[in-house]
Amino acid sequence: MEYDVDFQMGIMALMLKDKKFLAYSTAHMKPAYFETKDLKWVFNQIRSFYKNYREPITTRALVRKINEELSSKKSGFSKDRVESI
Repeated sequence: MEYDVDFQMGIMALMLKDKKFLAYSTAHMKPAYFETKDLKWVFNQIRSFYKNYREPITTRALVRKINEELSSKKSGFSKDRVESI
């Protein structure tokens, strides 16, 4: 079953707000469940932070990581696509 990008973004927003959902998602979801490489990258950042610290990543920290990725020369991120995230 496919879910649209808005639904996928909603999943990530819930991961940032609900620690129980974050724990469940980290254990059961895969980056391949997300449609775009940008969403996969964001999911990996959220999941990695949780695995390392057992806390949700803050919005500020996530935005910092996104900005670092955007400024990276090897980044395939599109600023237009990331702004919608």
